[in-house]
Parts: sequence; C-alpha cells; structure tokens
Amino acid sequence: MIAPDVDAEIFKDLVLRSGPFRRKTLYVSNHDLALRAAGWLRPSVARAGNARNQYVVIKGVDTIDLSPLKAGPSGHSVYNYSQLLFNDLGAVLKDEAPGDRKLNTCTVTSIDSYNAAHGTQLPCVVYRFPLAK
Repeated sequence: MIAPDVDAEIFKDLVLRSGPFRRKTLYVSNHDLALRAAGWLRPSVARAGNARNQYVVIKGVDTIDLSPLKAGPSGHSVYNYSQLLFNDLGAVLKDEAPGDRKLNTCTVTSIDSYNAAHGTQLPCVVYRFPLAK
C-alpha cells in the first residue's frame, strides 16, 4: 500500500487477515498533506501511511519511507514520485528483499529500546529511500 489513509490499528488488523502474500510492503511519508488533513479530523488516531509522528512496523511487512522523494504539491500524488519508487515497486513484484534494493536501513529507536527493556523481538527496521536529487 502506498501512503494508506487508514487507522493504523485497523491497518494492523487487516494485515493479519490479509492472507499469505509473499511480500507485503507499506510505503509511508511524512510530507503527505492528505494524511495530515485526516489527522486534523481525527487527531487521536494515527494513520498507517503517515510517517510524521510514528512508523507502523509490523512483522512480515516491509515499511518503506518515501519522504525523501518528491510527490507533487500535495505529497500524495504517486504519479509525481520519482522513478526510484516505480523501480522499487517492480522489485517488490519480483519478490526482491528490501536489503537487495537501493534503500537505506533505519532502526526505530523507540521499538529497539522497548525490545531491550522487555526482552522482546518486535520488528524495528524501516527502509528509507535515499535523498532525491
């Protein structure tokens, strides 16, 4: 899904029920004005595609931050994203792992800290596109 305007908790539940896809990918952004507008309407509900305040990180789902890419004035126009996104979508369809693509690996420190404090192994890796040129 590319920057889905869905309640993050509902999204997590839907992913659990979505079936056995080989690769599940969530693209998020912190520049998406449509997602920010939804946040203004319901400020207490995090949106799955909005990376502005938090990332949605789910076991079995690759979370990829599109924020460095340009996406038109609204930040929500997939047609304005760079060729990097389309190349990455092709790699997802070819079942290539994120580590094999031109993405940077980032650790979500709040989840990593929680894991260290509680002895858990929650997913805490997010992938990020390199800065657009």
